[in-house]
Amino acid sequence: MNIHITDGWVVRAQGSVEVAAPASAVWGQMRDVDWFLTRDPLHARVQRTDGRDASASWERAEITISHRVMGLGPDRVGRVLAWKEGHGFAVSDLSRRGPGVGFPHVCAFRIQPRDERSCRVVVDIRGRWTARWMPRWTAQLWLRWVLSATESRLSADLADFAAWRKKFAPQSSGSHHP
Repeated sequence: MNIHITDGWVVRAQGSVEVAAPASAVWGQMRDVDWFLTRDPLHARVQRTDGRDASASWERAEITISHRVMGLGPDRVGRVLAWKEGHGFAVSDLSRRGPGVGFPHVCAFRIQPRDERSCRVVVDIRGRWTARWMPRWTAQLWLRWVLSATESRLSADLADFAAWRKKFAPQSSGSHHP
């Protein structure tokens, strides 16, 4: 895990998890964007707000992300900014009050195949920390907790998926959660 906050409060953070399943099978999980984004412990719920049918492609979809800590938090807005089928996607996560407040950022998720039976899921976060009254070490600690918890949830859920797949669908590269 890497977390860096520049003197200008630009945040660059990256984490990853190793998965004992082929990249194509893991992509089947990742492409369920509303499920996948809720692996972040702050993302209680993700909804499409672009009026398109739930079965439509997530490419360029507008979304609302309900952020919650102990049941409290704002609904934020975003969009699927990039979509590369089978490889990854990126989403914006912005305050409804505008782009200059509430840590505007972009999260990118990509799959790196390791071999036929395993891959790595990489999480990249880029943004600008707006709560500059907070000491930088506190912001880093908060980001480390969020990214660490996200990695942990992804690791556990994708390990469960890999175990389910190995037991019940050894020939399949399909998707969905056990």
